[in-house]
Amino acid sequence: MKELLANSRVIAIVGRGKNVGKTTTLNHILKLYSDEEGISITSIGYDGEDIDNITETIKPRIYIYPNTYFATTTFGLKHSNFLYEIIEKTNIKTALGNVVIGVAKGYGNILLCGPSIKNDIQCVIDKFKNLSNNKIFIDGAFNKSMQAEPYLSDAMVLATGAAYSTNIEEIVLDTKYIISLYSREYLYQDKISDLYIYDALFGDIAEFYKKISSNNTIRLKGSLTDNFIKELLYTNKKVKDIVLVVDNPTICFLSRKIFEYAKVKNISIRFLHTTEIKLITINPVSINGIYLDSEKLINDLKEITDIAIYDVVKEAKGEN
Repeated sequence: MKELLANSRVIAIVGRGKNVGKTTTLNHILKLYSDEEGISITSIGYDGEDIDNITETIKPRIYIYPNTYFATTTFGLKHSNFLYEIIEKTNIKTALGNVVIGVAKGYGNILLCGPSIKNDIQCVIDKFKNLSNNKIFIDGAFNKSMQAEPYLSDAMVLATGAAYSTNIEEIVLDTKYIISLYSREYLYQDKISDLYIYDALFGDIAEFYKKISSNNTIRLKGSLTDNFIKELLYTNKKVKDIVLVVDNPTICFLSRKIFEYAKVKNISIRFLHTTEIKLITINPVSINGIYLDSEKLINDLKEITDIAIYDVVKEAKGEN
């Protein structure tokens, strides 16, 4: 696993839902690097608690090793149990206090409460880079993949499993969809002509829909949603051969169903930037105790991708 991350500096850990093994994945990776100095960790939001705030299930704690740099809040440190040294008290504000940068002086558990605004995350990454030349891991809170933005991270580790679905076929289909979004196949290679630019926050959507005709390339500023596609097709039923260009996959919030429907209607989705998925981890156990056939799940995933796949539960136990 470690060799797959060798050429990446900033690595995002992204889960496809709660309890898919994202924290277990992070802990296993940190253990692999535990003999190296200068590894850095933070999170998007709140992670590393004992009890999941949504599902109320017991979660693994994030385990930190000596000489690891971290970014969390004063609240996070109060709920951690390891020796540390504060390097900097930043002005980065969160709902759980200001972010502090520190270094671990001993072993223990850390509650990560990192920034949730992109510019603040970039600021923390820059501070880590000034402290060390080693790897930076960004853990993401539930249903957030901002840490995988290509401006922030060089690579992604994708975690999925039985907590996402207890149907192996559904996990495979979802994973295939996510992989496709982050593949070079969906990168927009041509020069943007800016024929039409639509701003999802400030644009007049009614006027925008009226201007669209067939064979247009449309640069979307902001996120792409199911509702945008539905309204586009409803307003202009004859439109075809449209290319929608979005900045990157983390702001594409299309369901798999609508994404496939758009393709049927000759609406292509392309991205200006993307992040490479370096490996996929699976957790075959759901929060209600359902066990999936790990070997079958891995083999079925291998049918749709060449990306390395690990059963993170077995990896953590040293069974692989």
